[in-house]
Amino acid sequence: MSMISNTTGHHAAVAQHHDYTADLVSQLVALAEQTGNVAQQLKDGHSAMGSVLEESMNNLLNEPAPTQ
Repeated sequence: MSMISNTTGHHAAVAQHHDYTADLVSQLVALAEQTGNVAQQLKDGHSAMGSVLEESMNNLLNEPAPTQ
């Protein structure tokens, strides 16, 4: 095998590896964005749950005691 064809093959392999790496990085970025969105949704949901629970507790505490 000549040096020129060997170098060309190496350059093609490097270019292919670069494309693969760039694709992998873009997938990781997308995954990180999705993870951030899910984390925010969980935080929002937890906050909303806390508000509902707090309101329910206040309603219970403010109810007049049942008379017997």
